[in-house]
Amino acid sequence: MTSQTVSAWNARCPVCSYDNDMPLECLREHWRDLDCGQCGEALQYRGRHIADGDFEIVTRKRPPIRVQLRRTSGWRMPENTVSVARPGRFGNPFTISAAIESEYVTAEHAQAFVVECFRDWMSDGRQGRDWWQGEDSDRRKAAIKEGLPGLRGKNLACWCPLDRPCHADVLLELANREIPA
Repeated sequence: MTSQTVSAWNARCPVCSYDNDMPLECLREHWRDLDCGQCGEALQYRGRHIADGDFEIVTRKRPPIRVQLRRTSGWRMPENTVSVARPGRFGNPFTISAAIESEYVTAEHAQAFVVECFRDWMSDGRQGRDWWQGEDSDRRKAAIKEGLPGLRGKNLACWCPLDRPCHADVLLELANREIPA
């Protein structure tokens, strides 16, 4: 994230240092999306008041988001987006139907439940739950963990509605967490 105190209306790209012209709305203190006019990097910017009418423009790379896959005519997956839906390497092995059939949970809470199963399964220190064990489980988890660096900085797409829990949210956290120095 970069910040600068400016008298002109611009936001500096942290990738290529290009000064992007800004509209007056940049004075608002919430993040707004911007694509760099030179390198095309997906950015966010906001104005932040400092003192006595002075302000600075803060710029950062736009954090990756979850995208909902669609079957509507003409819909295309956005650039910089990877599908993590089933079937596929990153699909959640825990299904809503299996959770309901095994009577672990009711239909109302099944989606949140399978996302928590996925989170627990992917974590290094399980919370006392062993939902899926054995060689197949270990092999599948290793393949997902091996692929996490390739998801870093990418938007992730799944079929889950955006207002519901999704394993893609867990993958976004894991792929984009801070790397210890």
